[in-house]
Amino acid sequence: LDIPKEVKVECPKQNIIVLSSANKEKLGATAAKIRSYRKPEPFKGKGIYKGTVDKIGSVSVNIR
Repeated sequence: LDIPKEVKVECPKQNIIVLSSANKEKLGATAAKIRSYRKPEPFKGKGIYKGTVDKIGSVSVNIR
């Protein structure tokens, strides 16, 4: 996975990835690329979910 230099990645817990950047376009593209690896399953709810987007420009991605 190639992450752009503008996007900062943090892993505060084992199942949470926090992406932050001033460029919201690259931030959303990177979050979509991570979600494409394991799409949410409709019955059990397992997969990668996009969390909230802050005004500053950070995205929380939850892995279940």
